[in-house]
Amino acid sequence: MIKNIVGVPTEGSVLQVKQAVGAAAVRQKESIVAAVKPRSSTVIATYGASILLAGGSTPLEGMKRLIVRNRGNNLIWIGDTSSAAIYEGGIPLEPGEEICFEFTGESAPSLYARSSGYSSELEVIEA
Repeated sequence: MIKNIVGVPTEGSVLQVKQAVGAAAVRQKESIVAAVKPRSSTVIATYGASILLAGGSTPLEGMKRLIVRNRGNNLIWIGDTSSAAIYEGGIPLEPGEEICFEFTGESAPSLYARSSGYSSELEVIEA
């Protein structure tokens, strides 16, 4: 199981995180404003595990949320280790779906994804 997850906010919360440009973190009635300026990128998931980060090989400093949108045509599996995503199944993400992981603690854990098909495009947002 993925460590340090507080919860998975509602779809409306995901939109607010994506629109945030900085400022202090505030949480009221499921609304979220990012504590850091979000960054996003496209990650191509294949059958081998891909790390889910929007900006290279290290998480955004102060990252508390990771939003993943499956823009591909294949089922995606997400896990906290590459082997969890590949061999143990992990958390499923259907085509067109998105999920938001919310973290506690000093640093967010690394998450990995793999495609159940050839390859799939994922939108990844760190906030």
